[in-house]
Amino acid sequence: MTVGRPSSGTRRYLADNGASILLGLSDRAVELTIDDQGSARVIHGDLLWADGARAAGPTVFAILFPVPRAGLQEFDSWFCTEHGSMLRAAKGWDHAALYALAGDGPTRLAVHSLSDASALGGPERVAAGRTEWTNRLFAGDWTRGIERFTGSAVSGEGRCR
Repeated sequence: MTVGRPSSGTRRYLADNGASILLGLSDRAVELTIDDQGSARVIHGDLLWADGARAAGPTVFAILFPVPRAGLQEFDSWFCTEHGSMLRAAKGWDHAALYALAGDGPTRLAVHSLSDASALGGPERVAAGRTEWTNRLFAGDWTRGIERFTGSAVSGEGRCR
């Protein structure tokens, strides 16, 4: 896998858990920096699927998935054909994207851009999390390693501090 580097669209967010998130997007790649109390992680990924306007909105919802290698094809199919589209149907859910990650650790990153944070608690998100396919896919032990970050924009370009 060749991991591209984002060249534009960098935005800083403050996560609900106090972490600083720096999100850089390009047409084919993402760079996500999570600085949680001085311990920074930088994650690079290649775009697999996207729907909606790519611009980073005032709210970001990012999820790191440690999908086992044997389950990646089904996970990608689920996200790209069912889950992402169901979320995008919500008013204020402006963009959904799935990225493949290289190296050890999480194997997939979903990044969602919202102009209305209330969409996170809306009926479309509830429905997307309760489908038969979702329930079957998320029945494994691997789901304990999922990490979710919801953040509010605090500035434009910059570096996590």
